[in-house]
Amino acid sequence: MESRRKQRIALTILTTLVVVLAALVGLILTGVLRPATVPGAGEATLDYLRGTPYTQLVIEIDYVATAGPDSTSVNLLRARLAYYTDKATVTLSWDDSLSSGGASYTVDAIYAMERAHRDRQTGGDTAILYLLYLDGAFADPGVGNPENVLGIAYTSTSIAVFKDRIRDAATPGPFGITAMDIENSVLVHEAGHILGLVNLVYTSDLAYEDPQHPGHSTDQGCVMYWAIEGAGIGGIFSQPPPTDFGSEARYDLAKLKAGGYPITPRRAPPLPVTFAADAQSRETSRFTMSRTPRVRSTSPLHSASMSPYFASTSPIT
Repeated sequence: MESRRKQRIALTILTTLVVVLAALVGLILTGVLRPATVPGAGEATLDYLRGTPYTQLVIEIDYVATAGPDSTSVNLLRARLAYYTDKATVTLSWDDSLSSGGASYTVDAIYAMERAHRDRQTGGDTAILYLLYLDGAFADPGVGNPENVLGIAYTSTSIAVFKDRIRDAATPGPFGITAMDIENSVLVHEAGHILGLVNLVYTSDLAYEDPQHPGHSTDQGCVMYWAIEGAGIGGIFSQPPPTDFGSEARYDLAKLKAGGYPITPRRAPPLPVTFAADAQSRETSRFTMSRTPRVRSTSPLHSASMSPYFASTSPIT
């Protein structure tokens, strides 16, 4: 009897230790894969906008081998950041080519890939923006129709782009928009969230945030327009979507850089928009543009060929 009692006690102790150990491992993995305190889009805006303490900006690019970036698109992103920030240089760092992570990616899976492959963090004299190109689709139970998401700014320094979904969103034909057109806009749009647009970490003097799509602009001519980050983009724009910030967003970026807006704690994140209902309900507000077939240049896009804002120089979804 005494022997059995001791065995039962030993078994109880062992079971308790296993349960405690499993809980500790879970907590450790949760903290490693996605710490609860990861800063959100916009919280590092001044690190990017200002020329000090970080005088350089490097865009580190990792990508699934079948879903790599369009060089024109990432060079456009580089040029936009070179213009709107006070960095001495903005450079692209082509890093790892990755294996596919599967048909879909949760935020936790995306963050785990970043932890495994990101090489550099902001420090010294250099701010780092991490750009991760993925195949497959976004998957998050908190977002309606997550498979329609084209890009997300999932931390204060990190952007994920879903290249397969961008390809699927393209509309063929001489009057459609190409995958490169969409990728151009998505990259600059998500970078706008990284810089804090719209009202992510500040409160604008200007009333241009879309109340139906928080964190986005009501201006269809601004790259922060809500429709740019979702697969329904081809049903909203009949010509290439905008790739530059509108006047209100430019005003906010300048005022943020100058210290005119207090940086406030992050509010609820702007979730990716859904297009099941939105695209149809906004059909009447499409751009009315001339539907003249466009002749495309096959050469890389340089700063001198961009908008007038580039004549003399180079986020969350």
